Amino acid sequence: MTNVEILGPVLKNKGDELTLRSVAERIGPNYALSISTDLKIRGQENLPELLQLTSLPDKDEISEIFQRRSLSKLLSVAKRGIFISLLPPSVLRKIGYINSSHQVALLDCSGYAYGDKWSPNRMIKRAEYYKTLREKGIKLILMPQALGPFEDPEVRKLAKNLLELFDFVFPREAISENYILELGIDPAKIEICPDVTHLIEGPTPSNSEVWSKRVAVVPNARMQDKTDATIANQYIDFLVKCIQTVRENELEPVIILHEVNDDRLVKTLLSQLNMDIKVFNEDGIISKGFLGSCYANIGFRYHSLISSLSQATPSLASSWAHKYEELFDAYDCKEYLISPGLSSQEITDKINEFLAPEKNKQLRDKLQIHATRQKKEVENMWQRVESIIST
Repeated sequence: MTNVEILGPVLKNKGDELTLRSVAERIGPNYALSISTDLKIRGQENLPELLQLTSLPDKDEISEIFQRRSLSKLLSVAKRGIFISLLPPSVLRKIGYINSSHQVALLDCSGYAYGDKWSPNRMIKRAEYYKTLREKGIKLILMPQALGPFEDPEVRKLAKNLLELFDFVFPREAISENYILELGIDPAKIEICPDVTHLIEGPTPSNSEVWSKRVAVVPNARMQDKTDATIANQYIDFLVKCIQTVRENELEPVIILHEVNDDRLVKTLLSQLNMDIKVFNEDGIISKGFLGSCYANIGFRYHSLISSLSQATPSLASSWAHKYEELFDAYDCKEYLISPGLSSQEITDKINEFLAPEKNKQLRDKLQIHATRQKKEVENMWQRVESIIST
């Protein structure tokens, strides 16, 4: 069986998991799926369908070992070479490995990793790796994700060098598309597509009638470390106000932890609340089921919002990157993208409006129409991807 490498998600959050599962669900039946050891990414215990990519040592690797005079590295590489050479592919797969010589494509599923907000080191390392893959004839596809801006000269140069290596690029929305067009990337290999996790289904919780009276709150530490000081300092108070207003509307607020890095933020938030509140830290699929069943979502993690909007759950959020504005624009609900800098009364009024039963129903009807369209666009994208891989 030929192999497709998935690069990007590392299971730090539920969005990563949902992305990996979405890809595995779609192309797993036809290709062996792997993740790269070359970029120091290790296997994931709860996703055994993702094999560890491994390869025979090449002349450059062996030359580097002799230059460094590293006996331990030489023994490690020799062991790997013997390991791959002696074991048949079927046995390798059973123990979680796959020979990279069978690789036909790489899908970059980074989510949001290339732009001024991030260190350029990631682009440097990946460009080196991707050039090696291209020389082997392996297809490179940038899966739907946010990109840019690229105003920093160094980031701009590195982004252009990286993005030109791809056979096809799928920005998630128009702003990202414009950023990469400004780099001079060939428009013929660019097409906007929504996030792949639109298509994956979450199970309905057994106590769905309880969830129908709950409002999920999904905090995001990025609202503190990627925003200006004023917004960052107001964020905790803003969350407290949101939760209090939910309770005043006779609904139950619950917190869903969507990334491990948000744990400290959640603990701080809980210390500021004068009420008991449940915190759920389930896997991505279970969390998506919760978000599809709840009355509404006040969410700040991007994939938590896709999980709710794609299931027609009314959602309210704040933004630290353009991907939020574009997502809410795609679902025609930008009026519910609000700033923590609003006055206390403005926040209360907006949430009261958002939670009103009649408004909730109107939003659900509208979101369902947009969700259907978004899912169709993702389906069309997969057909394009499968065509590129197979040629």
